[in-house]
Amino acid sequence: MKWLTEQLGLARDFDVLVEDGLHPLHKEQAAKHEIEILTSDVEAKRDEGFTQAKAAVQSERYRKLVLDTALWLMAGPWSQSKDSLTQATLQARIDGFAPDVLGSRTKKIVKKSRKADELDTRGRHKLRIAVKKLRYSAEFFAGLFSGKKERKARKDFEDLLKRLQDALGKLNDIATHDKLAGEMVQLDSCTKKHLQKAYAMGLLSGSEHKLAGACIAEVKASGKRLDDAKLFWR
Repeated sequence: MKWLTEQLGLARDFDVLVEDGLHPLHKEQAAKHEIEILTSDVEAKRDEGFTQAKAAVQSERYRKLVLDTALWLMAGPWSQSKDSLTQATLQARIDGFAPDVLGSRTKKIVKKSRKADELDTRGRHKLRIAVKKLRYSAEFFAGLFSGKKERKARKDFEDLLKRLQDALGKLNDIATHDKLAGEMVQLDSCTKKHLQKAYAMGLLSGSEHKLAGACIAEVKASGKRLDDAKLFWR
């Protein structure tokens, strides 16, 4: 799975940089031809990423990964454990298990979101993953809570998670673009093209970092609303 993530990561990171970063920036500052120069280079990198991603999912290694994962889900060692605690968990009723999972994950996210401005890049990334897991869990267990009031509460709950996920995702993209800037712009080179790319990357970085404060505020606000939200599994 880690190998697959690495194979797909290049395409994803450069695609977001182009579509969500450079294209909107160029619309705002069309006179800055330096942005076009940087965009052209980044699009070339994105194409390399697409080629790598396509090769990965067409490979024997990928086919084996899909098969191994399916077999693990159906009858992996986890399903045959002799440990009494594991057995008790596996035999628990899902309508009792689901509320525990949803409640536990929600508490952790609420706690972490309160300190969003104190978290470093890695901490915010981990919080984003936790929100994603809770959102998937809420969707997975939806059939257990199908009453009209429960459906309404679940939709409101999932909308809050989406707002959290979007804000944290933008913060993660900003951090990723800062990292890519070091790869795309060689500050030890003084050619005209390199200086133009450095200038364009500086414009993008400045534009995105203006949004960071608003994203952090959104994380804290959505986390608070999540703490006050009606829990659809109760």
